[in-house]
Amino acid sequence: MIIPFQPNDRKIWAETLYIRRNFGLDLIAYTLSETKEIIEDWVKEGQWEKKRLSLVTSRTIQLECLFQLLDAATKKVLDHKTDLKVSDAELILKYTKAIKNLQTRQGLSEVLDAFDEYFVWLQREDCPLAIQVGATYDSFINYYSQQLEKEA
Repeated sequence: MIIPFQPNDRKIWAETLYIRRNFGLDLIAYTLSETKEIIEDWVKEGQWEKKRLSLVTSRTIQLECLFQLLDAATKKVLDHKTDLKVSDAELILKYTKAIKNLQTRQGLSEVLDAFDEYFVWLQREDCPLAIQVGATYDSFINYYSQQLEKEA
């Protein structure tokens, strides 16, 4: 059964294929019967490359970097016992809070990975519904990102 896409559905589907499935421009163009130039325009206008790259950074890598920064800040304070600055203490507190948030809250990439499994299944079971759900994908990503930023 061929499902007719509305113009906006095609764009949403293309974005999902580009960001979450890592499809190339040629394959997306072929899959959606669009030109590669149109897909390129959508990628640029929607800043899909930024979205794709933001999902690459996993919580584990972020934690590793934060622990290294916290270690360096702590060593700096310990090495200069008499010159403790408020800014150094604030920095240590910020790193500690960021680590705690990453350890207790699901990172965006982990949430989207879980959603991805559901989305792949839904495409097989009910493709028109998957298209509708895909339309809410960006809104959810933006909402969840804002919630994570508020907590940081």
